[in-house]
Amino acid sequence: MLVSAGDDPRKGRLRIILKHLVEVNVYEDEPVWAMALTIGWGAVAGVGFGLLALAEKDRVRVRTVLVADASRRTNAVNAYVSGFGPTRRIVVFDTLLREAAPDEVGSVVAHELAHAKHNDVLTGTVLGALGAAASVIAVYLVGSVPGLLDRAGVTDIGRPRAVARAAAVATVVGLVTGPLQRLVSRTVEARADTHALVLTGDPATFERMQARLSATNLADPDPNPVEFALFATHPSTVQRMAAAIAFARAHPAVPEGSTTG
Repeated sequence: MLVSAGDDPRKGRLRIILKHLVEVNVYEDEPVWAMALTIGWGAVAGVGFGLLALAEKDRVRVRTVLVADASRRTNAVNAYVSGFGPTRRIVVFDTLLREAAPDEVGSVVAHELAHAKHNDVLTGTVLGALGAAASVIAVYLVGSVPGLLDRAGVTDIGRPRAVARAAAVATVVGLVTGPLQRLVSRTVEARADTHALVLTGDPATFERMQARLSATNLADPDPNPVEFALFATHPSTVQRMAAAIAFARAHPAVPEGSTTG
């Protein structure tokens, strides 16, 4: 039992919530529906060995390449690197294999390898868990201050009125800190784009793949600046294509061609 008869009930609730938050954040990098994978080289043989070679070139240890049966749930195209250390694997959506050429698949995976190389998922997971835990602790501490509860017209932080007001405060805090979090995310994604361009040395394919991603995933290629600042977690399609053009101009001697095929 987490709560005994002699425990403060609020401490028991705190322990339960913290345990839940840690469990959720540890596994949040892997979509639940992607746990069911169509595994086999039959669907990925055309590019699989090239993707493993790309990971080796990047000095990112990857165990295997898997295909996610994403087409049953979405038309979006994507790929990601899942797991940590020796359990890392490249996961490619079957929609990406169907829609994109091998060099375009390699461009997407090169971007994802950057996240693995820089431990972005692990860092985000740890920071997310710590942030969530800090929020719960803050609510618990606020609930321990009698004066604040009196002003809210309640006697316990677990009362419905107190929960509603805490949720309102959390919403306001989220609106204030959200744009900063999105800015950090866009910075990390832009770094991964640069990494992919350097790794593949193929800005033309990168630019072409960004156009395909935008069209297939129904993304706005050049969103409203305010909307972009508030909600965008990635650079816009126009920004990413411009980065590829700038890279090509800065590296005119870079040979074009696929690294995966």
